[in-house]
Amino acid sequence: MKGVHGVLVGEDVKRWALPFPVGVRQPMEHWCVAADKVRYVGEPVAVVIAESRYLAEDAIEGVRVEDEPLPPIIDPELATAEQAPILHEAVGSNVVNEAAA
Repeated sequence: MKGVHGVLVGEDVKRWALPFPVGVRQPMEHWCVAADKVRYVGEPVAVVIAESRYLAEDAIEGVRVEDEPLPPIIDPELATAEQAPILHEAVGSNVVNEAAA
């Protein structure tokens, strides 16, 4: 598409950038777009580089995402249960930081 310079997805970003630093237990990585899995509603899955916002929006309409939805967990106690789906496998649980009150 004329005026569109590229579309980047997670694989591309992992080759060209570093993950954002986060203040929680490592080795959790946080990328500017979903790199291996989409972890929350609204997480970006692609970046369109274009000469104008309007061209980018037109190009976005051609982006197709194929995914397998994860079961939603909206209760903090269920999210920390042993059987809960893990969002960051490298961490090993959904508890990424703890602090004493």
